[in-house]
Amino acid sequence: MLISRIKQEIGRDYRLLFSESEEFFEKCKNQEITVLISELFLNEVKKITKLTEEDVLEILEKDLELSILKIKINKNDLIKANELNTHKTDALHAAIAINNECDALITWNTKDFEMIKELRVLTPEEFISF
Repeated sequence: MLISRIKQEIGRDYRLLFSESEEFFEKCKNQEITVLISELFLNEVKKITKLTEEDVLEILEKDLELSILKIKINKNDLIKANELNTHKTDALHAAIAINNECDALITWNTKDFEMIKELRVLTPEEFISF
């Protein structure tokens, strides 16, 4: 969802799949919700968009006016990810969220996180109603 929005910001022909994504960003901005961004996320964005970390953070913080907390992956995240019963990358996203006591992980891909009971996983639409 964030990757789609970043692509839109840099003028690539990539549309958000759901209007709820825009509402998600508005809710985060208006309610001053802090969005946790991990090194893993930044690496995924860099791979897809070819943007630098600084460019991505500028889009999120200045253009979208989001409050961002950048998190480094640590040993505890890797240990926790190995304990989770899901795809390696998804497990690491979940471990980072759990270890940093996030209220929820927001994704359109909730199915890959169904086995992780200790983490609230919401679609943008569910988060807007939350």
